[in-house]
Amino acid sequence: MNEPHLHCPLGVHRQQLSAWRDHALAEHEMRRIAEHVPTCAACQQTLAQFGEIASLLHHQPLTDLTSSVWNGVHQRMRPKERITMSRPRPALWGGISAAALIVLIAVILTAINHPSLGNTGNTGNTGTAPSPTVTAATDCAALLPGAAVASAGAQFPDVAFPPATVGLSPTRSGGDVGQFTITTHALCTAHATVAAITAHFGDLTASGWLHSNTFPTDGSFQSPCGTDQCWAKDVRYIKLAGPLTDHGSGLITYTVLLATAPPAPDCSASGNTFSQGYYYLLPDPHYTQTPLYADIPLPPLTRIVPNDAAGGIRGYDLCSAGSVASITAFMQAQLTALGWSNTGNNVWMNKGYSLILLVPATTQWTIYWRDPSFLP
Repeated sequence: MNEPHLHCPLGVHRQQLSAWRDHALAEHEMRRIAEHVPTCAACQQTLAQFGEIASLLHHQPLTDLTSSVWNGVHQRMRPKERITMSRPRPALWGGISAAALIVLIAVILTAINHPSLGNTGNTGNTGTAPSPTVTAATDCAALLPGAAVASAGAQFPDVAFPPATVGLSPTRSGGDVGQFTITTHALCTAHATVAAITAHFGDLTASGWLHSNTFPTDGSFQSPCGTDQCWAKDVRYIKLAGPLTDHGSGLITYTVLLATAPPAPDCSASGNTFSQGYYYLLPDPHYTQTPLYADIPLPPLTRIVPNDAAGGIRGYDLCSAGSVASITAFMQAQLTALGWSNTGNNVWMNKGYSLILLVPATTQWTIYWRDPSFLP
């Protein structure tokens, strides 16, 4: 059964999609169609047809098209079209009508698949020719088998992947209680360069995204982005992960990670007036005696309020997403990674310095320590 033909609600026609696929439109049109395609089944159907035709032509073995093949093409064309038609040179392709080109492709493919129809040469060797060795991928379909038109998804409506981008089904990680959900997209963009891909994502800042130095790679801890590029907006993150690989012929493969936050905590019942923003590091002064209290990691979506006391006691009341178990597990893992040891009774020690960690509830848990300048 033939696939039903769908109609684009915006009236984007095949010629526009073809030009968009070839990066032959004005920049504003490129952007408009790039934002429209992920939401339009009709345009995706048309692009898929383009991809099937391109894949078929790319993967057909080369053959020596004899005069009898071109004669067959000539006989099947309308008289007007065959007045000046001979074996085509590259400069003549633009002058062939779409109908004539379809006939031409059909006859050529018939000759390729049935060489005997046009072969008048030596037929003495009837053995099977060995398959050619594949030395390089020819399109995104070969680089990412099974890939389809790529989309950032409903939770990232303000993010468009570059035009002519396909991807595998995204893999999902994290997403446990109190964790970010990470989707990893393996992508391939045609008709592109590494610089063009980098510039495309760099333009996220024009729609309110800010460069970020961290990304919640494991779903909880804000890992440094390092040489990768990261952006943040609201409580969402994007990471353009390297390397971006240029396969030649304008084919670039790369990976994009998208992070969405867990449900925000309801801190209203705690009785505290917490800060409006979220903190992922404890904003502690850098004491001259020790850096141990500086920048202690905090769980996802944590609000804080200072709660100091007499005698040099410094601390914070905190409210975080997740559960008591997820907050406790996060803090224990991060403190241990920083060299702190749990000595019991909620007391942690590191090089003679101490802090107290109490997690009785998600909406009001505490961290306390003594200002080193008050120590003997």
